[in-house]
Amino acid sequence: MASKNQLHHRFLYLALLFILGVCEATARAALEDASMYERRQQWMVQFGRVL
Repeated sequence: MASKNQLHHRFLYLALLFILGVCEATARAALEDASMYERRQQWMVQFGRVL
C-alpha cells in the first residue's frame, strides 16, 4: 500500500497534468481564433468588403 506521502505526490502530479492540459487547450483555442481572424481579414480584402 502506498504511503500518504506517495499518494499526495501522485495527486499533485495528476493535478499538474490536468492544469497543463487545460492551459494547452486554451492556448490552442486562442491560436485558432487568431488564425480565423486573419483568414477573415484576407477574405474581406479579397472580396472588397469593408467593416
